[in-house]
Amino acid sequence: MKNIITIVLLCLATSAFSQEEISDHRIDANLSFGKYTDCFRPGGICTFKTNESTEKSNTKVVFNKDQTLTIVIKRDQITLEDEIKIVGQEITKDTVIEKLTFLIEEELELDKETRMALKIPEELIKIATGAYLITVTENNFIITLKLI
Repeated sequence: MKNIITIVLLCLATSAFSQEEISDHRIDANLSFGKYTDCFRPGGICTFKTNESTEKSNTKVVFNKDQTLTIVIKRDQITLEDEIKIVGQEITKDTVIEKLTFLIEEELELDKETRMALKIPEELIKIATGAYLITVTENNFIITLKLI
């Protein structure tokens, strides 16, 4: 059974990464996470800032042709506290991973600099609310968000 789950997760990760290869609209960014704790807003992402330096970024962001954003969060660039804010628990090798979701309870408007860097059309300015599926790999959390 564990082998089947592993295969499914690898297929999901491959699918998410394949979206990244299609688009050349990608940037490195720093996201801060939270839900009521250190944010003034109740969503899953507190701030979404583009970053000049790949070494300092914790996330790679890709604008996809289907008007979504795929965010690939580098697990080695976030704290354990951030990991818990993202997936709701600490993920270890022994963790049984079922369906994990990333909750955004309030629309998040992307700043103009981020939209321009990703070449997002002018009418798409916000990340929609919703519960988004999280794909967990050894090195990343991968989430595809809908733009409105």
